[in-house]
Amino acid sequence: MADTNIVILGGNYAGVNTAHYLLKFVLPTLPGNRYKVLLVNPSKDFYHNISAPRSLVSTDLLPESKTFFDIAGGFKQYGDKNFVFVHGKANSVDPSNRSVAVQLNSGEKQVIPFHALIIATGARSQDPVLSFQGDDGQQTRTALVEIRQKLAKAKSVVVGGGGPAGVEAAGEIAEHFNGKPGWFSKPRRNVQVQLFTGADKLLPILRPAIAKRAEDMLREMGVETTCNTKITGTEQLPSGKTKVNLSTGKSIETDVYINAIGTKPSTEFLPREWLNDREQVNNNSNTLRVDVAGPRVYAVGDVGAHSRGGMMELFEAVPVLATNLKTDILSAAGTKPTSSDRTFKANTSESQGVTIGQSRAIGAFNGMKVPGIMIWAIKGRDYMYSAAKAQVEGAHWKKEVAYKALPIKVQG
Repeated sequence: MADTNIVILGGNYAGVNTAHYLLKFVLPTLPGNRYKVLLVNPSKDFYHNISAPRSLVSTDLLPESKTFFDIAGGFKQYGDKNFVFVHGKANSVDPSNRSVAVQLNSGEKQVIPFHALIIATGARSQDPVLSFQGDDGQQTRTALVEIRQKLAKAKSVVVGGGGPAGVEAAGEIAEHFNGKPGWFSKPRRNVQVQLFTGADKLLPILRPAIAKRAEDMLREMGVETTCNTKITGTEQLPSGKTKVNLSTGKSIETDVYINAIGTKPSTEFLPREWLNDREQVNNNSNTLRVDVAGPRVYAVGDVGAHSRGGMMELFEAVPVLATNLKTDILSAAGTKPTSSDRTFKANTSESQGVTIGQSRAIGAFNGMKVPGIMIWAIKGRDYMYSAAKAQVEGAHWKKEVAYKALPIKVQG
């Protein structure tokens, strides 16, 4: 029934974490035991795309069992009464009828009414090896197979983008094919690896000294980095090589090109008035509600305008959304709220961890430089496979995240 459906659009990090949190801590507290979470996603699998820089190199480094996870399997613990996995793609949202039109992977079309709607469709990379592309995932699976085959024979690789994905991909490729640098020796140059970024340094979130250390580590591995040079376009050549055009007016040919230049929010199916000029969902940065969309509509994860994204901020945002959704549902059922909204605060401090090859890393957290060995232990060891598995299965959320509820001030 429409008045019981909590519909979540998107089945990657934001979607699965939100669904588990609601099922564990919100639904059991709602009246009537009649509410249901419907998770809509075009792929039956969750893609742990944080691991893409290593998994795109070789399955010997990171097998597919640590890259793809069955979404529905992670929710079996809740049974069919409170959870439904809808294997399909959201094509449009009708605000007036409060419904979502879904193209099911079976070929059928379905209109799903919602009492509450959570937009968690994320943002996709330009290169399919780095993220799902809003399809059933086959495009990414095929791209991963093809790039591994190309890399096995490549003599040259160009990586576009100086953010974490680009830096990590360049490091993984260089170390796997050229070897680790020694104390008194440089790795052999079986493959020429070049990285271009339009920024004036790598890893713009991090301070110049840490970014410079990342550049030095890459250089030690044989990676050539070039800043202040944008990639303006590419062309696939009959030879199988890729022609890469640079903002300097020059072009180079390469056996493999990896496009890690930014991401695009997956919002093309949403009403335009719900979006900002960057095509993100224009949600309230404090409550995560999409105020323009009407009651009980929210956005969480990289699709929203509330933060710059990332896993740590997602873990902060999910409990905020869940608390406010519970308040809104209870209010719609006639129970007046006694405490004010739970609020989210974006973390704008220097916080980022980046793996450089298989054994080194750099980063900072909350403005403090973190030893590389700690970043490696958390991320570089297996690109957070265990953490991703825990998220898909709901094990990450062992207990409800507490907060201090502030009573509503009475005007008078």
